[in-house]
Amino acid sequence: MAPATAFEKAEGEVHILKADLTLLEDKLSSHSTTPLLEPEVDHYIGMATQSLITIKDNFRTLQLHAPKSTDLTGYTVDYSTMTSHAIRLHAGFHGIKATFPVSSSSSTSSTRATSATTTTTAASSHTLKLPTLDLPKFSGNLQEWVTFRDMFKNTIHNSSLSKVEKLTQLKTLLTGEASRQVRSLILSDANYDIAWTNLQNRYENNRELLFSLRKRLMTQPPIQGATASAIRALIDNTK
Repeated sequence: MAPATAFEKAEGEVHILKADLTLLEDKLSSHSTTPLLEPEVDHYIGMATQSLITIKDNFRTLQLHAPKSTDLTGYTVDYSTMTSHAIRLHAGFHGIKATFPVSSSSSTSSTRATSATTTTTAASSHTLKLPTLDLPKFSGNLQEWVTFRDMFKNTIHNSSLSKVEKLTQLKTLLTGEASRQVRSLILSDANYDIAWTNLQNRYENNRELLFSLRKRLMTQPPIQGATASAIRALIDNTK
């Protein structure tokens, strides 16, 4: 039997990553009935952070080593979905961590290790900055709105950034038709709410989205040969 190619290994890694995210989701969901200890929460935060890095690296491997005839649409959807999922989990575990009281001994230890703690926190924060996560740009394609909306809300919209900073980030991620919805707005706190409302009014249309998805479903190209990879690609695109 021939050894697995880099592409096949990356495909297998996708299943492992999904299983890890499912595990984290289960732990986060069960916290209300079976409270997690702080060391456990720290461990799961680390897992979520590492998942974000691995998801990105694995998708790059798929892109780099995919056979020429491979349709990467399904893998791209998986990448966006898993990234968004990992971000939500990371935020969820951080929310739990914020509920733990800070003991006097912890405060003393924290004071003694201020430099190390600051470095660790900065590194963790840097992992979640926009360049590392590679948030997708949005050009106005209705089929891409939901993914863009969810990822932007989880990383920018619901963050502690000022509204001016949020508007700055939003403008850098919009292209084409979508950028025209906010092009005339100058950078100010008030204009961020206007910009986000403009985008929602334009693209938050479930009826149009339904017809768009239906059209995409019904106009998928026929598979070229009944090979396992072609059938799998058709199934992934349909899902």
